[in-house]
Amino acid sequence: MKLDAYLSPSRHGIFYFRWPLPPARDRSGRATVRLSLRTRCPKRASQLARHLSSFGCRIYLDNRAHLMRHDEMRALVRT
Repeated sequence: MKLDAYLSPSRHGIFYFRWPLPPARDRSGRATVRLSLRTRCPKRASQLARHLSSFGCRIYLDNRAHLMRHDEMRALVRT
């Protein structure tokens, strides 16, 4: 089974969404935002990852991501 680019399974079978962050000077070294999708179903995880990546692209194209801290970006993706 091939997973989407932004999906990563945990060792317990839970899928996580990983979104790469743009480089910023004030960021604490984290290169990605990692969120639990709270599912073990690969099909549902793929649907959620595609949906979240479309929002991630929108934030990235608005140039808002460069000004946000990691916790702000994580909260925005969760909402």
